[in-house]
Amino acid sequence: MKKLTDSLGHAIDGIIYCIKTQKNMRTHITAAVMVMMASIFLKLSRIEILILCLVIAFVIVCEMFNTAIEKAIDINVKEYNPLAKVSKDVAAGAVLVSAICSIAIGYLLFANKIKFIIKAILNILL
Repeated sequence: MKKLTDSLGHAIDGIIYCIKTQKNMRTHITAAVMVMMASIFLKLSRIEILILCLVIAFVIVCEMFNTAIEKAIDINVKEYNPLAKVSKDVAAGAVLVSAICSIAIGYLLFANKIKFIIKAILNILL
């Protein structure tokens, strides 16, 4: 049991490290909180919220892998190395791909509900 709690503690330490030190991680978490609040406000279905949770987790996991790769490279490479740059760039690219995918999925899930709200507001105002 101690081994399990130690492993859990290390995992939580890693999450806290990323939040404290990585600006992009804080940005992703802020966006995730806003999206989840919007999903509740707009009354998305359970399936839609599940999809959002999976996409949010995917982006955050990519950001954490990116941080881990960057730190592992920084331990071993002290001066400029083109292969280190490629590794860091590819890891950052994975985060970008996941973020773009999450934006596309968010758009597909929210677009109709947002259009409906905008139309309702315009009808009230006009």
